[in-house]
Amino acid sequence: MNRLQELRQLKADKVKEAKEFLAANDEDALTEEQELQFQAFQAEIEKINDDIIKAEWLRDQELSISSAASYETGNDNSKITVGADPKKEYASLGEFLQDVASVQIPTASPSDKFEQYMTATGQGTNVGHDGGFLVKHDWSEALLERGTQEALVYPRCTRIPVGAGSDGIELPYVDETSRADGSRWGGVRVYRADEADTVTASKVKFGKHVLELEDLMAVAYASERSLRDASSLEAIMSAAFAEEFAFVIDNEILRGTGAGQCLGVISDNNNSLVTIAKETGQDANTLKFQNITKMRARMPMRSRRNAVWVINQDVEPQLAELSLPVGTGGLPAYLPASGLADEPFDRLYGRPVIVLEQASTLGTKGDIGFFDFSKYVIVEKGGIKNDSSIHVRFLYNERTFRWTTSINGMPVQRSAKTPAQGSNTQSPFITLETRA
Repeated sequence: MNRLQELRQLKADKVKEAKEFLAANDEDALTEEQELQFQAFQAEIEKINDDIIKAEWLRDQELSISSAASYETGNDNSKITVGADPKKEYASLGEFLQDVASVQIPTASPSDKFEQYMTATGQGTNVGHDGGFLVKHDWSEALLERGTQEALVYPRCTRIPVGAGSDGIELPYVDETSRADGSRWGGVRVYRADEADTVTASKVKFGKHVLELEDLMAVAYASERSLRDASSLEAIMSAAFAEEFAFVIDNEILRGTGAGQCLGVISDNNNSLVTIAKETGQDANTLKFQNITKMRARMPMRSRRNAVWVINQDVEPQLAELSLPVGTGGLPAYLPASGLADEPFDRLYGRPVIVLEQASTLGTKGDIGFFDFSKYVIVEKGGIKNDSSIHVRFLYNERTFRWTTSINGMPVQRSAKTPAQGSNTQSPFITLETRA
């Protein structure tokens, strides 16, 4: 087991311990000592998350070095056996893609190794132009993992795999829009009972999200010259899929419409989004310390431990000028990363700041947000199909490769919630309105 696998297993074990701890205690009424114990679990898990990010970054760098070395030397030692017969052996994903490309040429034919990919495997693969070829499982995992490494938001979401024979999930939720008496858990009540008397019955109110898988596709071009070199072809295709997958899925999690794609947290269709009003007289394209404190104040206490700030890079100069008023002076509110413990993220109110190019430009809704992505669910189905065409870029002497996988996502919470005391609604997804 490598370092990354060890960290992921360690995280799974710690999460299980934390869940068992909450199950053994009253989650909504922890004692001070129990709250400290749970905070210790949170701190451990957050430290592991940081270690995972570093380990994934290091692995990505190693992969890029390995790909570059393969390109320069023309060698690829990552031989993958797809059958007991040595003739059924592919040396790399690049060699497999060469056979995919050859199917499109009437005068060419793929090698004997490709026969198994020409037949349906129970996962709906088809022949040639009819639907593409299923990429071998370990290659699929490697491609998706590289996409995960490139993404910044996607790995922080709650991910649910969908099994064979299913095209989505039905996700039950507690229909709770207020924490006032009679509304908690959708209507549960607890009463003081008089002697020899009863109380009014109540029950939990449930709702149901239906989340169906949608195809996500990436397209990349490869010159006919690069098709002659399996190792360089693999490097190009792997990098193209990983980068495009990461960009699109992060973009949809942030701003997707929910129609044939993920429902974004800052989308107008996300009823759980809380949008903070700008300050009276606030200038256009500015950010004030009051904006930040009001955004944080609308984040539920239990979500603050997981929440992160997401900003457009244009917002950074504004953050650098923010300060916490103290007497006649002030303290900086925005703290640049200091040492390996924080890298690669700066901190605002103690939480990581993720710079995301998909965030809105400075001064518009979505240029800064405070989000708990553990309250965002992703459904996905393993496996990638790919196909190629000689026609799309024929005049440029390039082959087009298409990659398709199935994924969808949405916020778990149906709407913002009104607290037991007070009228300011709370949500795991907070943003700031346009300052124009």
